Parts: sequence; C-alpha cells; structure tokens
Amino acid sequence: MAGPLRYTYPAENIAKLGTWTLVTGTQSVGTSPRDYLPPRLFDDDPAHPFKSDSTTIRLLCDFGTAVPIAVLALIHHNLAAGLTGVSVDMGSTSATSSVSYPLVIPAYMEDKFPTNVLLDLSAAIPVYRYLSFNVSVANAVAVSIGEMPIYSQVRALAGSFLMSSDEDDESHPLVEHKTDVGVSTIYRHGTRMRWLRGDVILLQPPELNGGEPWFVRWEEDKLPRAHVEHRIHKWRLQFEEVSRGLYPTPSAV
Repeated sequence: MAGPLRYTYPAENIAKLGTWTLVTGTQSVGTSPRDYLPPRLFDDDPAHPFKSDSTTIRLLCDFGTAVPIAVLALIHHNLAAGLTGVSVDMGSTSATSSVSYPLVIPAYMEDKFPTNVLLDLSAAIPVYRYLSFNVSVANAVAVSIGEMPIYSQVRALAGSFLMSSDEDDESHPLVEHKTDVGVSTIYRHGTRMRWLRGDVILLQPPELNGGEPWFVRWEEDKLPRAHVEHRIHKWRLQFEEVSRGLYPTPSAV
C-alpha cells in the first residue's frame, strides 16, 4: 500500500511550552514519581498518563503568547467510542471562546486498545494564546490521556511511503512456563506492540492507516538505501510505536 507519510519531530511539541491547569474536574494525584498531573500529557511516555477522578474535565493551556496550532493528537486515551461533547477550543483569553473544534472518538480496536485521535488544522492554521481540551458530556469512566502532543507544523516526505504488506507487525507478548512434559501455563501481559515498515518512493497514495496518528520512534539506528536505477534511490524506513503499556485504566470498554 502506498500513502503519504506526514510526521512531526518530538522537539517541536509545543504542548511542552505551555502552562497547563485542570480547570474543571478533580485531579488524580498518585504518588511521586508516579503522579498523574497535566505534565504527563507531554512526557513522551503514553504508559504514564494524565489522570483525573472525574468523567467531565476542562484542561487549559496558556502558551504565554499566540502560537500557530497545526495538529493535536490524543494518544492512548480512555474516552468512550462515539462520546459527544469532546472538543478543543482556542482563544485570546482563558475563556477560549474564539473557535471550537469537536473531536470524534472512534471505535476501539478488537484488543480493546483505543484508536488514537487526530485533529488536523494544517489546512487553515489557527493562531491563539490559549487552548482548552474539554469533555463536557460524562465519559463512561474518569478521564485518562496518555499523551496530547501539539505541533505548529506538520512535515511530509518529498516522496511517498510504500508500506510492505508483510511488514505491518503487531505483537501481543505472552509469558509461557512449560514443564518437562510439555504442559504450558500462559500469562498474557495485556499490552500491544506495533511496527510500521516500508519504502519511500515516488507515487501519489491515499491516506495511511485511515489517518490515525502513531506515536513512534525509530526501530533501528540506521537508514538503509537501495539504488533502484541511475539517480533513483529507495530508503527503508522502520518505525516502532512507543509502548502504551497496559490498557487505559480505568477503561471505557
């Protein structure tokens, strides 16, 4: 399958530049270093989430100055599929009443892991000082979010990404204890690992993976290049999803 590969850099996550406050809802505190405070939204660790003790919340971010906001994602959230009243609002004041963008919460995957959510504003980028994330209709459980990266720009490869049909990997690791006579006791870790591998070529593709954003890192510390013919090259790209850990807790499914 061929598709455009749009990406961002971790260092360009402007969520890290803002001052975050839980305006509506009760904070789930936890115990240091396992706290669940708003900075967990941008610590690059989806397995260590922001958590509240409330089913409705409003998170407010003050960037200090007006910034362009091209894209926002919800990674490893626990919002119920189809939940209404979920939005990202922006404005010149903390009321964030200038613009509002509703978010559609997609169905969960068969393994009960949530599908990540993407808000793509790159076609007409808004510029505001304040941003709020709102859940105004009660979620099935208290709200938890693994990561909420925000970027001022979205990059794209000059070529297109051809995904190998046999190299879109997914693993659900197990622990197996086997006796000398072959009797097995199996324990499921309850997590999932995903990989995406393919080649950069010059094609005009449809959107990859239905537009779901992945929070990834390089699978290896090398970038193989193949020479197809004179002055035409093909690069091998291999990404590994940053582990989400276990299912979101509490879970909406």
